[in-house]
Amino acid sequence: MNIQSTLISMLIIITVVLTGCNKKQQSTSTKNKVETEDVNATSDENNMEKQKTSSDDITVPDIEGRYDLIEGFGNGPEKIHDYSIYKGILIINRISDTEFGFVKVTKTNPYSPIGEHGIFSYKENRFYKKEIDYPKKIIYHSKSMDLIVNDSLISTTRYTSNMTIYGIWRKSNPESNIYVSLRKTLEKEKKEYIDFYNEVYKDTSITGRNEFIKYRTGERFIENDSIFLSKWKKYNTNSSDKG
Repeated sequence: MNIQSTLISMLIIITVVLTGCNKKQQSTSTKNKVETEDVNATSDENNMEKQKTSSDDITVPDIEGRYDLIEGFGNGPEKIHDYSIYKGILIINRISDTEFGFVKVTKTNPYSPIGEHGIFSYKENRFYKKEIDYPKKIIYHSKSMDLIVNDSLISTTRYTSNMTIYGIWRKSNPESNIYVSLRKTLEKEKKEYIDFYNEVYKDTSITGRNEFIKYRTGERFIENDSIFLSKWKKYNTNSSDKG
């Protein structure tokens, strides 16, 4: 797929979302400073594994589209900093047979929206998040985010050094309204995504494009995961009943 047409496709999807919003509400500006999530990736070589990219035929779930948050929260190992996420939008665009670009924005009271962007790559029957080790200039596949797909629902689990962030998302109409408070950060993440895309696919100083380099980062908290998976099961059961 041509890089230029890929970027244009990503811009069109996000522009459609924002245009649909502007037809229903006036845009407002926010004075709050945008906070960004810390990926908490390090460059410890002992955590890296190199494998050759498999050319076997695989069925890649098609996750392209817009998704709205229906439940989200963050849990820590001691639960003293737990919080709820009450607004969120996730926009995913297919950029190759096995890769998807994404832009995500969430909001937790009383803080400014937090944005995230990147590329999901489907390998070994699961999604990995592509990252760049900037000191080493190497592209790797991070296990810091799990993504599970079931029909119109997606779950995201984000592992950081001291917190696990969970989200359950439902596919929605790209032209549906979006919270005014998320729009400014969504625009910012769209631009940063394009920069990241160009680094991954056009920056000749960065290596690892033809390798499958896995990087383990973040810690799993089994108790918290179990609570989330029970919620995920409930939403999937309800979705099946409606169908």
